[in-house]
Order: sequence, then C-alpha cells, then structure tokens
Amino acid sequence: MNTKQQNKLAMYLAVKGVLDANNSVWQSLQAFADGYTDFTSHVTQIQTLELSQVTDSTGIAQDKKASKAAMATAAQQISAAVHAYAVKTRNNTLANETDFTVSDLTGERDADAIKDC
Repeated sequence: MNTKQQNKLAMYLAVKGVLDANNSVWQSLQAFADGYTDFTSHVTQIQTLELSQVTDSTGIAQDKKASKAAMATAAQQISAAVHAYAVKTRNNTLANETDFTVSDLTGERDADAIKDC
C-alpha cells in the first residue's frame, strides 16, 4: 500500500473505533447499522488485500518451476510408454503426438505445457 492508501485505512479504522465505542447510540437505527455492516466488511477486505500485498513471494517462482519439471517428467514417462505402443502397432498419428522430451515441455509457456501434458 502506498502512503495515501495507508492513511485512508488508518482513517477508516479510526471511524470504526469511534462507531464501536458508541454503538449503543446508533444500533437502533437499522439503516445506519446496515451501513456499518457494509463498512466493516469493506475494511476487513482492505486489510486482507493489504496482507496479500506484503506477503513475501520469494520462492514461488522456484516452486512453480519445480512443479512444472515434475509434471513434465511424469508426462514424458507416460508418453514414452504410449509412444512405444504406437510404434509397435504402427499408429503413426499417435506416435507423432507422443514424441517429445521433458525439455520440450519445460520450455513451453505454462498453459501450453499443461495442455500438452
């Protein structure tokens, strides 16, 4: 969050604190109570989004790369068996579709690698 957003959140929390301290005054006003419920849900959502922004994302790329490599290795092992069957039965279409290496899959974009696997 930038400074302006942090200041706004601090103001929202201050307003919430005042409303919480004086809820006996406004609690009987249904429209105000409904507005307060909406307001607090928005404040909670802002705080949740703030946490997701400050969460350390270091290591996610390495985890993603390792998962992609594991997926490609498993797909290649399965395709090697299918490819051997296709060659034995002279099914050239299937043989061409299953003729790839692990590096072919890991070098592709993520969506293409998933589709091919």
